[in-house]
Amino acid sequence: MACEWWYWIVFGFVLIGVELLFPSFTMVWFGLGALMVGGWSLLWGGFGLLIHVVIWVAVSVACSLGWRRYLRRKSNHGEGRAPVDMIDPPFDVCSSMAGHAVQVVSRQGHLLRVVKL
Repeated sequence: MACEWWYWIVFGFVLIGVELLFPSFTMVWFGLGALMVGGWSLLWGGFGLLIHVVIWVAVSVACSLGWRRYLRRKSNHGEGRAPVDMIDPPFDVCSSMAGHAVQVVSRQGHLLRVVKL
């Protein structure tokens, strides 16, 4: 079956458009993969449909995993998105009776603050 290069370009833009309707930032990578396959097919000629699909899946998965790895690295250095354990309060409060000290301990077990009431 012949697969024209522009099919992949249109498919890529459709996938990116679907991303606008259902924001999950997943379809972007599949759309980008389809655009890349369309570009490669335009530059180096057409391959069979199976080869196109294999290249599309490989590029899309590589882009998606690369983006996740980038976000994980970025969040570990304190930039961008907050780490998952910063979304919830990062500490457990051990309260006691009035007039006694209150310890605030992080989930990793570090003493953050002792408050005298």
